[in-house]
Amino acid sequence: MPRIALAALLSITSLAVFPAWASSSCEAEIDTKSRYLSFIAYETRPIAETNDSTGLKNMEVELTKMWARLARGLATAANCQRRIESDSLLSKVLAGAPISLMSQFGRSIQPVSDTDPHEVAPSDSVLSLFRGMDRDSSAELFTVLLGSFARKPAAESFMVELGYSPDREDEDSDAEMDTTMVMDIAYSDCSREFDRARLFILPRELTANGKVWVLSGLFYSRADAQRSLGRHRLPGRRKAQVVQLRFTAPILRSAFPPI
Repeated sequence: MPRIALAALLSITSLAVFPAWASSSCEAEIDTKSRYLSFIAYETRPIAETNDSTGLKNMEVELTKMWARLARGLATAANCQRRIESDSLLSKVLAGAPISLMSQFGRSIQPVSDTDPHEVAPSDSVLSLFRGMDRDSSAELFTVLLGSFARKPAAESFMVELGYSPDREDEDSDAEMDTTMVMDIAYSDCSREFDRARLFILPRELTANGKVWVLSGLFYSRADAQRSLGRHRLPGRRKAQVVQLRFTAPILRSAFPPI
C-alpha cells in the first residue's frame, strides 16, 4: 500500500485513539515479510510536547500500550508464518500468490485489500486459516548473543567498542524488506524506516541468567540468525552465538531504542 495513502488513513483513524494530553503523533509499525506472507502491525506513536511529570507519565502509559500491541502483531506474523510452513498445500498456493495481512491498533487480522484497492483480496477460505492467529502476545524468535555482563556500564562500553553510537542515524537501515531471509522483521516510526534490531542491550531483568546482554538482531528462523554470525568480529576470545528468545513487549522495546 502506498505509504502516503496509508499515512492519511492512519492519521484519520488515530484521532479516535490518540490521547488528548499529547498534541502530536506519528505512525509506527512492525513489518514482516517472507516468500509467502507480508504482515504489518500499525500503531500510533505518541509524542509529548511537554516535560511536566503528568505528561511524561501519561506518555509512558501510552507507549507501553503501543509496544504491547506491536508485540502482539509480531507474534501474529510469526504464528501465521508457522501456520503456512506446517501446510504444504497452503505453502504451494501462497508461494505463487503471497498473502498480505495487517492489524491496526491491536485489532483483529484483516487483509490489506480492505484498505488498499490495489491489493488482491485473498479468498475467504484462505483468510479463514489465519483467523485466531492473533491471540498470543509473544512468540519464539532467535537473536545473536555477543556478550553477557554483570553491569550495564560494561555492556555499554562493549557496544561502543563494537562501533555503536547512541546518536546513530537511520541511514544505516535498508530501504526495503530483505526477501533473502525466511522472514525479515523491521520497525519504522517517526525517526526511522525499516530499522532492524542490529545492536541492543537487554537489561538483566529480561535475561535468562540475570546478566545484561548485548544482542544483535531479531530473527524468525535460526537459519537467518546463523547466517548473520559472519558479520560479527568480537574482541578477545568472545564468540557470537545464536540463542532462542521468547520475546515480549519489553524485549521488543529494548530492541528498538529511541533515535
